Amino acid sequence: MNQTPGEEKRFKETEDGYEFLLAGQQVILIQFGCFYVDLTVGTQESVYIRLGMPFAWRHEDASQVFDPADVPSLAPLLPLVGTFVQKVTATKSGFLSLAFSNGVSIEAPTGEDGHDYEAWQISDSQGFLAVCAVGGEVFFFLPEDRVSL
Repeated sequence: MNQTPGEEKRFKETEDGYEFLLAGQQVILIQFGCFYVDLTVGTQESVYIRLGMPFAWRHEDASQVFDPADVPSLAPLLPLVGTFVQKVTATKSGFLSLAFSNGVSIEAPTGEDGHDYEAWQISDSQGFLAVCAVGGEVFFFLPEDRVSL
């Protein structure tokens, strides 16, 4: 997956997948919807991370699985606001890992277990979109891919 020269890089390919270049960006907003959790990171150019399936949350010796459809159970995620992203990676099969400055990590599954919707998405306002499609394959849509109608 090549990005246009001069374009701000949003990710880089690694041996086993992708690293999204979000390290050092601050979590500025968390939103809960009926079937998703949205994290907004960055203050200059916001990036949106949407989790659409149950995911694992870990901090020190504690761990919990959160289901975005169970909105009242998501309150323990609120302390992520104000923390900084340390690393965001995805395997080629779509397993997403997020690490934060407060020691919390989130691991989102690939969606290979029969769900009919995307497991996760990472997007920005410039037209970049990475999505883990049904079945776990990761697709990228870059700003230069946009077509004007």
